[in-house]
Amino acid sequence: MPLSSQWRTQLLDEVLWEKNVSALQAIIDIETTYMLLVEPLNGLLKNTSASRVVAEVRKVVLRISDAQGIKLTANAHIGIAMHLSCLIDKKLIDDTGRDEVPAASSGSQAALKDPVLRVFAKELLALGSKFQIAFDDEEVVYLKSLFEQNTF
Repeated sequence: MPLSSQWRTQLLDEVLWEKNVSALQAIIDIETTYMLLVEPLNGLLKNTSASRVVAEVRKVVLRISDAQGIKLTANAHIGIAMHLSCLIDKKLIDDTGRDEVPAASSGSQAALKDPVLRVFAKELLALGSKFQIAFDDEEVVYLKSLFEQNTF
């Protein structure tokens, strides 16, 4: 039975073609990047598990990249994942004592005006719900700018 993955399954004869080898190497590079982020984040994050944060952030970054047709550099993956991971950790402190997660992100004004921002807002809303935190409009717009600055 095949393993569940967001990556397209490639047949062995497809992998052996040169153009597919580079696609496969890109997938390996991305996955390796995220695996290697866990160790340094273990020393930085105080309020959550680095492996959990990296796993969730990875899903969000890959979904946004796919939805927007954006190819990020390896350094962009690292920077965006580090930013979101540290932001989540900080928000876990800042949001302590609140009875519930604010619902403002679900209908954010910026996302309502810009269809591209809707994708980012939707993904950050889903990410925030996993950690019981909320992201504001400025964070949505900043994340979009990180993606735009780091494509190739």
